[in-house]
Amino acid sequence: MASEEWRLAGDAYLRRYEEVRRWMPAGVRRLRSRFSLHDARVVGLVADEDGPRMTLLLQIEPTAGRPAVALGLAYHLVAGPAGGYRFHRHPEAAEANEATWVLHDEFDLDEGNHFFVHRLLLTDGSELEVRFHGLNVVRLGGKMVTSLKDGGRVRAGELSGA
Repeated sequence: MASEEWRLAGDAYLRRYEEVRRWMPAGVRRLRSRFSLHDARVVGLVADEDGPRMTLLLQIEPTAGRPAVALGLAYHLVAGPAGGYRFHRHPEAAEANEATWVLHDEFDLDEGNHFFVHRLLLTDGSELEVRFHGLNVVRLGGKMVTSLKDGGRVRAGELSGA
């Protein structure tokens, strides 16, 4: 039954996204047309202490038709108590992994408050909710190296995604 509930929820989200897509920032529309964040590895989050900016660093793993790509999702956050980003716990969604991966993500429009919301359900059982006005997607290159073992040397092929 759970798979049927997921399918219905996914269908409802797609209908909702089609309703609000035209109001989404260009960065959201570009991201959606070029990449799927499902199974992207969360590398880190960089929050600007002096302003309303936050960047989520993701590694999209290679597939049969596409090489690995590292992305920075640079959000212009909503200010004030209704804005910013938050983590919510969903222990029932937690999986046992060393790394944190994106299980599902969705964009929406908060019509009452006039801002956008990006929700990412993660394998550690948390949901990252980002409330933002704008999104800039920065392609950082191929494979992101997150551990500099062997005295900080990068092994051949690590940067190319080979």
